[in-house]
Amino acid sequence: MNFVTIFMVMKMLNFIKGESGSGKTTYITNLLANMVKNGEKNILYIVPDQSSFDTQRTFLDLLGPKDSLNINVQGFTGLCDYIFSVNGSSGKIPLDDGGKSIIMSLAIDECQDNLPLFSHTKNKNELINLMLSAVSEYKTCNITSEKILETASEIEDETLKTKLKETCLIRDTFDALVSQSYVDPDDYITQGYNSLLENNIFKDYIIALDSFSGFTNVELEFLSKLMVDAKDFYITVNTDSTNNNELFFTTERTVNQLKKIARDNDVKIASPIVLAENHRFETSELIPILKNVYRIEKTSLDQGTNNILLYESKNKYTECDFVARNIRELIIDNDYTYQDIAVIYRQDNSYDGIIDSVFDKYNIPYFMDKEEDIFTKPLIKLVSSILETINNSYQRENVLNILKSGLMPFTSEEISLFENYILMWDIKGSNFKNDFIDNPQGLVSDFSDDDRKTLEIINKVRQGVINPLVDFQLKSKDTNATTITKNLYNLLLNYNIPESIVSMCETLEESGNLPLSEEQRRLWEILMNILDKMINLLSDKKLSLKEYTELLMLQFNNSTIAFIPKAMDEVVVSGVERVRMPQKKAVFVIGCNEGIFPQVPSANGVFTDSERKILLEKGMEVNDSVDELNYKEMYLAYYALTLPSHKLFVSYSTSNLQGELLTPSSLVREVKEIYPKVTTLSDYSLTADDMLWSKNSAFQFVANNIKSNSITEKTLENYFSQEENYKEKIATIKDTLQDNPIQIKDENIAEKLFGKDLFLSASQVETYHLCKFKYFCQYGLKAEERKKAEIDSLQYGTLTHYLLERFLREYKKTDFVSLSNKDIAKIISQYLNDYAVEELGGIDNKPARFKYLFYRIQDNAIKLLIHIIKELSQSEFVPTAFELNVGKDIPAYKLTLDDGSSLSVRGSVDRVDVMDKNGEKFVRVIDYKTGSKTFKIGDIMYGLNLQMLIYLSAIKANGKDYFGDNIVPCGVLYQPAKAKFVSSDDKNDSEKNLNEFDKNLRMNGIILNNDSVIIGMDSTEKAKYIPVKKSSRGGYTGADYLYDLSELGKIFKNIDDTLTEMAKTLHKGNIEYNPTKDFTSASDNYDACKYCPYLSICGYEDGKNCRNIAKLSRKEVMKMLQEEEEENA
Repeated sequence: MNFVTIFMVMKMLNFIKGESGSGKTTYITNLLANMVKNGEKNILYIVPDQSSFDTQRTFLDLLGPKDSLNINVQGFTGLCDYIFSVNGSSGKIPLDDGGKSIIMSLAIDECQDNLPLFSHTKNKNELINLMLSAVSEYKTCNITSEKILETASEIEDETLKTKLKETCLIRDTFDALVSQSYVDPDDYITQGYNSLLENNIFKDYIIALDSFSGFTNVELEFLSKLMVDAKDFYITVNTDSTNNNELFFTTERTVNQLKKIARDNDVKIASPIVLAENHRFETSELIPILKNVYRIEKTSLDQGTNNILLYESKNKYTECDFVARNIRELIIDNDYTYQDIAVIYRQDNSYDGIIDSVFDKYNIPYFMDKEEDIFTKPLIKLVSSILETINNSYQRENVLNILKSGLMPFTSEEISLFENYILMWDIKGSNFKNDFIDNPQGLVSDFSDDDRKTLEIINKVRQGVINPLVDFQLKSKDTNATTITKNLYNLLLNYNIPESIVSMCETLEESGNLPLSEEQRRLWEILMNILDKMINLLSDKKLSLKEYTELLMLQFNNSTIAFIPKAMDEVVVSGVERVRMPQKKAVFVIGCNEGIFPQVPSANGVFTDSERKILLEKGMEVNDSVDELNYKEMYLAYYALTLPSHKLFVSYSTSNLQGELLTPSSLVREVKEIYPKVTTLSDYSLTADDMLWSKNSAFQFVANNIKSNSITEKTLENYFSQEENYKEKIATIKDTLQDNPIQIKDENIAEKLFGKDLFLSASQVETYHLCKFKYFCQYGLKAEERKKAEIDSLQYGTLTHYLLERFLREYKKTDFVSLSNKDIAKIISQYLNDYAVEELGGIDNKPARFKYLFYRIQDNAIKLLIHIIKELSQSEFVPTAFELNVGKDIPAYKLTLDDGSSLSVRGSVDRVDVMDKNGEKFVRVIDYKTGSKTFKIGDIMYGLNLQMLIYLSAIKANGKDYFGDNIVPCGVLYQPAKAKFVSSDDKNDSEKNLNEFDKNLRMNGIILNNDSVIIGMDSTEKAKYIPVKKSSRGGYTGADYLYDLSELGKIFKNIDDTLTEMAKTLHKGNIEYNPTKDFTSASDNYDACKYCPYLSICGYEDGKNCRNIAKLSRKEVMKMLQEEEEENA
């Protein structure tokens, strides 16, 4: 083609037509380049805004740096800026979407009393967006307010009439507010057009347009001015020769619109230049797609495909996995570069968090061509949380969001301490404004120096975040937008946010994450611009903080941040409407499900589809109807399918991430109609070879098929078993699947975790025998569950212990026998008040429920104490030690192991009672139990319920200095410490109620089979206080509770063996989950998994192996102990 010849013809409108890949862009760029080479210096080339940079680079390559300046490449936005720079502008600032939202909010407020229809919209943000959409539609369609009102007067439908009038009123008010200092970007092209009317700087230019499928009315008006004064006017059009009015509806309509402009302005229309030859496709398989897709009449080919592939995936994750595998194959086996490949989808953000994580797994560099909302970014989230905290009256979650933004000047450890504290003490609202005074450990008696230091740190955090916030709130009350904005900026400075951002950026740069570092800097600039706009737009307008927040949130919600490619060689991932890219060899069209790609269009905005048709009939040309939007969707699908030059991949899912069924879309069906035998694969056709395109994917395949015995899987398993970064993972997976006991294989690590010499509490022994893994988490890793300072069963027990201990310590038997119930109640009340002051720092600042539960304990404590006073009044045993510290008051219970290491058990005994008789000290250990737990002798065979027996054995072995010589262990007894409610049909049957009450508080446990001991404990005829009494036939009832000294010796020996075995197992690193469960009773006294905070990480499930506790009688236990003794002997 002789480009010079074409150039020399008279002024005309020239259409350059062709299908996708026919070389339209190449043709027009070469045409313009040759014009420049032949002396033309006035050329304007208009392309979509996102293509302008690449197009300038193309001309730079064709013409060099000097001659390329003769072609002015612009998008519509840049073109208007250029016109204003030459002709001069109003000097007004263009509004962005956030600024428009604020102005629209103000406009709606001004019109509120005159909006009978729209004033009922509950969500103001929705109304703002709806009105912005309506105003933008009016402007892009070049519909004046006069036209709107004229059309409204001709319409009978009252709802539509009202919509037109109210939207017109809002538009006029919006424009009036904008015109004071700003310019609406939707008016940009209109203003550019008006500027050209005064001085058309492109008169006698060669004008060319490329890569547009259609124009708005206002753009057409703008182009009409350019066309009339141009030397020549060229435009490329994507169409074919089939006159398919549906597929190419938009482009054909554009052709007709431009022809009308030409005819109306006496511009000649040249015969179209038709580019029939396709220059894109390097494989003949893709040409039938181009010629037949979405055509009414199409040709089906009876052949398979090598370069077109359909894929059916289970969901988006496996779909993206398919894409990644094939990209790796193209790179490794087909010598593709990453920049040769594109991934196209329909809906923006629909694959966020999925495709990027999968590509990272396969080590694929990629660029996601999209704009991201700024609302979730740390800096913006911080500012939002600051305002939400104040507006929501200092809710705990809002305060924590400020601290967790990653920008506050506190360490993660300090923030964690603060979070634990406010959750423990249920801090919220105004409580944040006062110094914290309660113990960071919760409801504990000892307020140590370490606790005070921790509290200082927590208060430092409180003061650092709350005090500036309160100051900001006070200064911003009853003031204007400018003052609030300046106060907010000063608050950020007070929080040292700029320094934190610099520090964060430096850390990111050191780790090699330059894009994320740059993002933080850009976010600070965006925020500063937003704050500047708040001042410029709202100035001295008086606002409450809530109103200010709503307007600022509009700015945030309408602000985005875009990214530029991180490297030259990357896969481009983009929504189809944003795609403007150089030729790609391979294209993956993903998400091709019904209603998704192509989308099912709907009439968005103020007007319904039927209303739009009425408006069109009245000559008011609004945006496309649903039918026309359908044609656009069809064209986008066609466009995506015809992008690649070598290979086309089309994929869809059978279900969404919620498990709901999906079906393939028309796009898939079109490909199948053209190629009935098209190659189709699915997740079910995967082989091992498909998973070997990266180490991570291969390892995932091995992990999913670890039980397989195939050669491939076993070879891969052996490979990863020797790879440094994977061998531990493989071993862990195999252990888990084979139910191998979890074990710390390095005994040195086990020793560091648990110690060579073990120092245990009785509760640790209990936890270990309930579940080794729980012991490992709780005492090895010290992973503690977050606590709350509340009157739960644990704190109930602590407080009850305090009341009983103090009373029995202060009042001897000779004192308390004469006390009346009223005296006891008065004493308990005083004790509670003392506890509140001494241990809780007072109770006035506690929540109402806390106070209620705290004082409710009083009634139970009085009843319990009266019962204990009665029991001790008739007993020969005297309370001698309270909260006896085994390990301090008397030496710890210590065992020496075979390897020379030791095990020591320490703890606290609630109460020790002693009976002096015949030169011997009979000792019993009392344990207060606020729960329903009872003593069962069979438990000791499972390492459970050992606490009191260990303490009794420790007293016998080490209690001489404390209790004196000749100690005789005579029992361990659980004293129920929670009075049960007793009901009776006969309210006067008080004696019966009293007997039932005493029965509920009767002690249970082990008692030495000795007459003096039994009678010394309970001399009543009915045995009100212990479960043993004389039988009328001789001997005792409740004999299962009685043991002689020899039997106690066997029990103590068994406990020693149990503790020794525990130490050996810990030293070996055995931390298996094998939870203890009791299925012998409805009460489920033992269920290690019930309420276990570590259940989610151990992997145990119901039905797996566990330690089932058998119900063992006294006789069975003693027989087992005897057999053990004989076996050891």
